[in-house]
Amino acid sequence: MDVSKRVAVVGAGISGLLAIKSLKEEGFFPLCFEKTSHFGGLWHYHEDDTKGVPSVMWSTSLNNSKEPGAISDFPAKAEAPNFMRHFQVLEMLQDYASKFDLLKHIRYNKEVVKIIRADDYDVTGKWRVSVKDVETEEISEDTYDGVLICTGHLSIENIPFFCGMNSFKGKIIHTHSLKKIIEFDNQEVCVVGTGSSALDAAVEISHVARQVYLSVRTPAWITTRHGPYGYPIDWTIFNYDHLLLQKILPTSWISKIVEEIYVNPRFSHSLYNIHPKHGVNDRDPTLNDGLPSRMMNGSLILKKNIKYFAEDGIVFEDEGDKITQVDTVVLGTGYRWEFPFLDPKDFVVDGNKIHLYKCVFPPHMPHHTLGIIGFVVPLGPGVPCSEMQCRWASRVFSGKCKLPSQSVMMKDIDKKYKENMKRFGELDTSHLHVDFVHYLDDLASKIGAKPSLLKLFFTDFWLFIACTFKVFVPYRYRLIGPHKWNGARDAILSAGQRMRAPLQAEKHLNYKIFQGSQDISCFISLKCYSSNKRLKEPQLNNWMQRENGFKKNSSYRWRTYGTIDNEMSQRRRNRANMLRENELCRSKEMGALSDFPPKENAPNYMHNKQVHDYLMSYAKAFDLLKHINLNKEVVKVDLADDYDETGRLKVVIKDLKTLTVSEAVYDGVCVNIGHHVYPNMPSFKGMETFKGKVMHTHSLKKVSEFDDKVVVVVGVGNSGMDAAVEISGVASQVYLSTRRGAWVVPRVGPWGLPLDIALQRRYLDILFKILPYNFVCWVSEKVLNERFDHSMYNLKPEHRIWSQHATISDSLPIKLLSGTVLVRKNIREFVENGVIFENDKNVTECDAVVFATGYKIKFPFLCDDLTTVRNNEVHLYKYIFPPHMKHPTLAILGLIQVVGAGFPVGEAQARWASLVMNGKLSLPSKKEMEADVEAKKEENRKRYTHSERHTIQADYIPYLDEITTLFGAKPNLFKIFFTDPMLFWNLWFGPSLPYQYRLQGPHPWPGARRAILDWKKRIVRPLKSDYNGENHSLIILKITLFIFIFAILIAFFLKDLL
Repeated sequence: MDVSKRVAVVGAGISGLLAIKSLKEEGFFPLCFEKTSHFGGLWHYHEDDTKGVPSVMWSTSLNNSKEPGAISDFPAKAEAPNFMRHFQVLEMLQDYASKFDLLKHIRYNKEVVKIIRADDYDVTGKWRVSVKDVETEEISEDTYDGVLICTGHLSIENIPFFCGMNSFKGKIIHTHSLKKIIEFDNQEVCVVGTGSSALDAAVEISHVARQVYLSVRTPAWITTRHGPYGYPIDWTIFNYDHLLLQKILPTSWISKIVEEIYVNPRFSHSLYNIHPKHGVNDRDPTLNDGLPSRMMNGSLILKKNIKYFAEDGIVFEDEGDKITQVDTVVLGTGYRWEFPFLDPKDFVVDGNKIHLYKCVFPPHMPHHTLGIIGFVVPLGPGVPCSEMQCRWASRVFSGKCKLPSQSVMMKDIDKKYKENMKRFGELDTSHLHVDFVHYLDDLASKIGAKPSLLKLFFTDFWLFIACTFKVFVPYRYRLIGPHKWNGARDAILSAGQRMRAPLQAEKHLNYKIFQGSQDISCFISLKCYSSNKRLKEPQLNNWMQRENGFKKNSSYRWRTYGTIDNEMSQRRRNRANMLRENELCRSKEMGALSDFPPKENAPNYMHNKQVHDYLMSYAKAFDLLKHINLNKEVVKVDLADDYDETGRLKVVIKDLKTLTVSEAVYDGVCVNIGHHVYPNMPSFKGMETFKGKVMHTHSLKKVSEFDDKVVVVVGVGNSGMDAAVEISGVASQVYLSTRRGAWVVPRVGPWGLPLDIALQRRYLDILFKILPYNFVCWVSEKVLNERFDHSMYNLKPEHRIWSQHATISDSLPIKLLSGTVLVRKNIREFVENGVIFENDKNVTECDAVVFATGYKIKFPFLCDDLTTVRNNEVHLYKYIFPPHMKHPTLAILGLIQVVGAGFPVGEAQARWASLVMNGKLSLPSKKEMEADVEAKKEENRKRYTHSERHTIQADYIPYLDEITTLFGAKPNLFKIFFTDPMLFWNLWFGPSLPYQYRLQGPHPWPGARRAILDWKKRIVRPLKSDYNGENHSLIILKITLFIFIFAILIAFFLKDLL
């Protein structure tokens, strides 16, 4: 390294470090000026909002995975997550800088204020650089043989102008200033933009805000970071066989194929009202994994562009003058590009348009000793592009590579500009867009670093296979050429191992079945607000009582008992409870009450507050509130003295305000407390010595208490997954501890429809029954593993997919890929400052342990003569009636866990129980009921894993059919086939909605048929407000064709009999 050949490097971010190393390799002495007190640039997180200093949101992770986005001679550590977070990127840069001795070349707190041509520039090409000391404000000048500008393009915020912005009393910030989402707790927030930063902000904020609006001017194609089988998406996109197709086929064809085969099947952009006009290959896609699920649960609502601001909110286009109240507006509107330290005659930025040869060199310069690094927008990772630019620029500076003439460079720039304008349209960044691999190949060929695949085919076949058909990794550009790296071949061949390593930190966990991780069924997750005006679960039953003749102050006296609380401000014992951020696990249509559809604009996965509003509307519609006595606790239910003759039950009630106790006799009792009331708290060695916080998800209200904490969540049921995912948004690290693994399914199914809408259909239920069980499991597991491979993610259990109650999570794959959640085995023991996991000798330090270990089924107020619970198993006929009782006047409702929605099941139980208690229907003999109970227990033992979690399992459609058959409400499909083909089509091939059980039988609902036919309208409407339903003519055509084919088949089989 010749210290006389000095090159100034502006900025010590990633590009700056890459520039220092490349210049050193070419014999230069680089001197890097960094105006802050640290290196790392964008990836050095700080909470100060300093103009011109880039930073990231606290939860930010890389958009590209660590292998395709690696430095060509410095792979990230194997244990590093695939989508590294900011502090992990900074750690990698620290290791990189240390290995290649780069830090000594950096001068901190030095701001470059002017770069002009030296007096002898025409002869030497040198530059005079003026540097200001940030602390003393002294300015010094020096001359350098070259300059590389590595300041990036994420420093100067682009703040758009909207009418009325100055009158807005709320807060307006740019994503540049966004650090932590906690500040938006319980706020109404509008995020503007559809880039990755805007969507990251909107999705993250939606976990703590009361409501988030996403303002969209230009829709975008949105794809997930995790691709097929849970691999990082760039592992699917970046390989030469895919790139070859891009060369052979027209871009429009490629876009259409990608849209229809990958992007839209994840979620239909048209259905979600975010379908752009351009093709998916015509812009850099926005990467985000959480948007569909957040839109499905209504926490994030799409809006048009902002029309103008008002004092207390904003007005969106197409909404007239309606003011949407918001507390904060977050602008994800990109950045402006400025180089105030450059002389305008040397470098001009015209409205964010920069003319650079190969996005590096100004073509008009007499001497090519000034280079701009990182000003490129690749359709792929940016780090390899910046590194290749640095390598090429360093060789140009040294004279080992020559640039063409100015005219040739201008022609190349104009050609590229026209191509990009045609492909990408009139965007500020259009002229800087490049295809990732083609761009790298182009620059690598200029320095002699592009490997010959043909040569590899004959000399190193396995390396040829890896370079051609496996994921594209930049190590290939160190196989040959200047400064090649001996470890390049091994790095290419071992890329897959490093990708899988962080997902399999606990290799082969050898899961075993255990007791715990109780799922949240949808029925119990409807936990209504607890106040003197808020509803409890008896709403479901009081209406059934009114239907069947049970009236207050009549000869029948009735007592319903049950509380389901939603988001209680303080922990309350012996009450069902939930996390504030929770929403339904089942969609609103599948989980609706059979004669009361949710509102069209209600989100498909309603938040607990929206569930409360739904139940409140239901109660008011059927005048139920007057039947509910609040703040009354049932402390004992026993047989009345005259039970043998009358079947009546004695109920002891405690007034929670006055603490007085009263006693009354009732003709019947319905118990509705569900099975999420009494937390199951396991015991571990050393728990009493742990100085951190230990709690159950039953007590978990807000995740903000875990800000910047290390948290262990124990259990992989729904509550465990929800807790781990939500807490990971604010915690510094979350560990998910499991003994048996789980099959994890998403809420959002094919094409963005709710998964239960796609799966719970009668024809699929028939296939489930007639096909071999193992075959059904194999197909289901294969489909689920295509979303993310449970083996690779170390979550695959020993049992089959249909041998457990479903665990539901949309966000887990990206949380695991980004390392914010790490899977570990069960806890072996606690110590003072943390826990020790099985198969691990080291202490994992943590601040809190959250148990998501399910619940115990208990009825402490029921005397033993009524029912008993052993090992979470209750002896009930059809999961409702104790079969040993002489009179069926005790019904336990909602004590069932269906593979599906719970509300319709609880409602059907209540309808049947009311008819039985009213004497309109009778139960079979005790012997028959006992046989039925034992048969169901045996069936569950054969199918489900042995666990206290699986004692009350049932399948959604079969169980509803079974119960409704008992009181004549199951629809007669054979009759409907001939009398109403369109309805039959929807009943058989459409989602199995609860409205079908109001078509006939006691208390039918005239609106049931229309509710069934219009199901899609109510699903699409909250996503696409202008959707008015589909034309039924196409459905009629399908039905006609189906009947025609069916008739031909019948005729074919009957002809031999006639």
